[in-house]
Amino acid sequence: MAYAPDAPRYRTTATGPVQYLTVVDAEGEVLGYPWANDADDAAGWLLRPAGDAAGDRAGLGWASWLEGAKARGLAPTAALAAAADAPCRETSGGSCPAPRPRPRPWTR
Repeated sequence: MAYAPDAPRYRTTATGPVQYLTVVDAEGEVLGYPWANDADDAAGWLLRPAGDAAGDRAGLGWASWLEGAKARGLAPTAALAAAADAPCRETSGGSCPAPRPRPRPWTR
């Protein structure tokens, strides 16, 4: 998906708790965490603290996935749930949500 400055997007910050997935590569290495919060209409990608170029690339894939979900009218947490159920190749170029039934809540 090409960058479109006027495309609908979720906000990139949330003021309350978020739900998230843990995303891993083919070897099971954690790359990062896509997150969502419906109250703020927000969603994004959090690179793991020891993140690297692979995590950055995965984040770009997830940003594209989230942009498409927003364009389809999905609420942020619905987009996250859909990503958890989607084949890896559809979400972010091969990085996959770690096996888990649904997104988990996360509060800082």
